[in-house]
Amino acid sequence: MQTSLTDSPGRANRAAVLLLLALAALLGTSAAPPTESAPAGRVVIVGFDGADGRTLEQLMQAGELPNFAALRDGGTYAPLLSSAPPESPVAWASLNSGRNPAKTGVASFFVRELDEYGKPQPTFGHLIDQQGANAPAIDTFEHTPLPRFALRWSRGQFAVTCGVVVALGFAFLFLLLLRMRKGTGIAIALLMGGVSGYGAWKVRAYVPERLPRYGNPMQAESFWNTAAKAGKRAIVLEAAQAFDEPRVKGAEVLYGLGVPDAKGGLGDWSVYTSSEEELARAPDGRPTLTAGRVYRVDERGGVIRSQVLGPVNFWERARIDAEVEALTAEGAQVGYKRSLELNAEIDALKARRKELSKQPTHVDLVATRDGANWKIKIGEREQTLAEGQWSDFYPLTFALNPMLSVRAVTRCKLVRAAEPFELFLDVLHIDPAAPPFWQPITNPFGYASQLARANGAFETYGWACATMPLKDAEIDEQTFVDDIEFTLRWREKMTYGEIERGAFDVLMSVLSETDRVQHMLYHHYDPEHPQHDAAKAARTVRFFGQDVPLSRMIPEVYRQADRVVGEVQKRLRPQDTLLICSDHGFQSFRMQVHVNNWLIERGYLALKPGLVPSHANDKSVNQYADWSKTRAYGMSLGFIYVNEKGREAAGIVAPADKEALLDALERDWLASRDASDRPLCTAVYRPGKLFQGGFGDRLPDLILGFAPPYHVSWASGVGGIGIADSGSGLGPTTEPNASPWSGDHTSMDLASVRGIFLSNRKFELPAGGPDLRHVAPTALALLGVAVPADYDLAPLPLR
Repeated sequence: MQTSLTDSPGRANRAAVLLLLALAALLGTSAAPPTESAPAGRVVIVGFDGADGRTLEQLMQAGELPNFAALRDGGTYAPLLSSAPPESPVAWASLNSGRNPAKTGVASFFVRELDEYGKPQPTFGHLIDQQGANAPAIDTFEHTPLPRFALRWSRGQFAVTCGVVVALGFAFLFLLLLRMRKGTGIAIALLMGGVSGYGAWKVRAYVPERLPRYGNPMQAESFWNTAAKAGKRAIVLEAAQAFDEPRVKGAEVLYGLGVPDAKGGLGDWSVYTSSEEELARAPDGRPTLTAGRVYRVDERGGVIRSQVLGPVNFWERARIDAEVEALTAEGAQVGYKRSLELNAEIDALKARRKELSKQPTHVDLVATRDGANWKIKIGEREQTLAEGQWSDFYPLTFALNPMLSVRAVTRCKLVRAAEPFELFLDVLHIDPAAPPFWQPITNPFGYASQLARANGAFETYGWACATMPLKDAEIDEQTFVDDIEFTLRWREKMTYGEIERGAFDVLMSVLSETDRVQHMLYHHYDPEHPQHDAAKAARTVRFFGQDVPLSRMIPEVYRQADRVVGEVQKRLRPQDTLLICSDHGFQSFRMQVHVNNWLIERGYLALKPGLVPSHANDKSVNQYADWSKTRAYGMSLGFIYVNEKGREAAGIVAPADKEALLDALERDWLASRDASDRPLCTAVYRPGKLFQGGFGDRLPDLILGFAPPYHVSWASGVGGIGIADSGSGLGPTTEPNASPWSGDHTSMDLASVRGIFLSNRKFELPAGGPDLRHVAPTALALLGVAVPADYDLAPLPLR
């Protein structure tokens, strides 16, 4: 029986009602304007590394930051609590993931590591140095020079497979397609197969089994990957502690803090000078306090010749190691005469290996006089520079073997054209147009070249800006400020371009110039700093087309940040949510505290019997500590470790007594005063009580929160002690900071180094103010993405 709607009026009426209800719901949903409780737009986050809440408030009050002030008045502003410890890698890892350091695994720039003998040694806390047997296997990478399946074959298997495949292919061609005589065809096919097999044998030898590099200790998933897994499109620029994160479709990420330079180092830079005070020429040079080298050059006939050193040839080094291992094994099975021959070969190979580190890969640097200017040729590119002028980027290629090379970009500044000649060469950055497959700088891998096509070459080392050359007094403030402006200009250009491209639901961009300027120029800003010189502070530098007194450079970099905020807002849609944040604040670093001197004075750390502290034994706690009587020691940026039995090699503190010792240390630190009765330390943090997570063993037993202007001493970072001015005997616990690195935040009380949080939306804030761990859950909530259950804090609710 045929049925129609007219045969069933009730069914027809119900269908019509349901249809009308569905249409009404659809129309109602699409027509309803987005509400403050559920914005319908995108989320844009701008991070300013080191932007300080106290400084921002002062400058807003003075009317110098109109865009920040408008956000405060129309949306939300509050100082933002940093992480414990308040260090950039720790703080950004927590901000990006919504989790504390015991969950992220990022504990500090530097941490204590127990070596194979159980003795404490300083090591990187924000990087994993993957060398030798710890280096990752080549088949774990994408974009390798050979297919990954072929990399799992031995050299012989690869050669035989290629030879057989080519021989069969040519046999098919000659015998079946070209109808060649059988004997001739087979002979030629075998010849071609043999040649191909030999070629494959040679090619496979150029591909190393393992690739040394830096890895990332970060263990927690970033909020943008969580969003991308939920179907949201994410763009992140200069993402700190993000390199090596798993690839997630929908997330485009340019890595920031933590990315090494093209040499596989941590910001190597160079100065070339004809000054007679310098003696060491390339490749040796004079090492500076940080990561630089100064090279003596000589002008002959108007020409200067030197070298720009690239990465050590790790492929050649591994080849030598394998040969030494094979010869050593052979030497154990041969007679005396042959063993002597093998030992001589081994010695020659070891000398060659040592030479590889002394003379790494390099390209030529040639400077030729051109009137009052100089033509500077590095690699294949030549540029003419006047005194005080910066070059454009030089593209450089360092060949490791016919299959492997490292491409880099760098800039230089002709500091002095007259005698003595001086040229400053910046860090060798990984070339974003062609990064090495074993050290990607973006995720996905091709996003780097996409950014390079849109923006030109740019800096990729994770600590851009020339802080270290200024710290070492090898460049002046103008050169440093030039570099700050250059970095800020390309970063803001990239940020605006990605916003305008619009291919995102959430975009985050981090700008670090506020941090770098405060680190290096605080003594000009703070009249009470021991290095403050009013005359020097009044000197001007050229910055963004203006002459700015050095005393005003910190306010000026905040004014530039304010300008960037205004430019970002111009590019937003009305329904977009803007979040502004920083990882920590800043303070003047006037006085330094020798943590281990304090521990010695109070009986927590004992010196070896009869030892007189001096510069010959002050660098490492293992040089001067009597471990049989030492209960606690300091290392890293304000960290204290208990000499615990069963953990440290010579531990004496029973685990059952540990908490009582920590209680005593906390009481004594909080009670410490200087000669003016000012507190040295106003907070002590106990990671074991504060944080829960699977990586708490990477954290110290105590974190000191010094009262500004006090800060952990330079010597304490590596576990050293302060020595008396005479050069013999223990020095005072505190002394003035004599370094150009005059502003800081690490090792300070969190209450004194709060960052910033602003938005164009009005948020309900907790009584104690927002915490940087609120940013990730808040961003996800705004996107309509479920917040992971292991986040430390809930999203900030909209009013």
